[in-house]
Amino acid sequence: MDNQLVAWLQRGHQALLATFPPRTRKQFASLMLETGLWSPARLSLDSAIARVGDCLNPQNGGGQRFGIAELWLWMRESGNHALYDAMSDDLCYRTEPIPSEQRQQELLSRIDERLSAVLSEISDLQALREQLTNRSPTPVTNAAPALSVVRFSRDHADDTNPEGF
Repeated sequence: MDNQLVAWLQRGHQALLATFPPRTRKQFASLMLETGLWSPARLSLDSAIARVGDCLNPQNGGGQRFGIAELWLWMRESGNHALYDAMSDDLCYRTEPIPSEQRQQELLSRIDERLSAVLSEISDLQALREQLTNRSPTPVTNAAPALSVVRFSRDHADDTNPEGF
């Protein structure tokens, strides 16, 4: 068998084992019997648990395999999606859970808060723009304060320098 194929099968088997942790195998067997996917008339709970072990360890020669409906139901009911995630990754797809109703409401609330803040900022910017465009065209001048009073006189009575400037 090709090394790449062996590695791919091993990765799939590891994902399958991660989907069925040892502590959940009895739950899985019970679920299969309760839903009728496995016949309670043909399998006892103990034999159903043994079948789970055979399906998880195909190298033991039991020949048992999980069906797609069994895997799908278990992943949906248990929340263990390792096999699905590995398959998606292998097929170059990204899996993301759909937000719950509560999470969607939280996200919508955050969006509303941010939108309100942005709209407030836009309103402030519009007000500033109106102030700039509605200004009167007459410039405001600030005259420099006089430093000293300059007096001019034609008579030289208070002139201290007789020669002039």
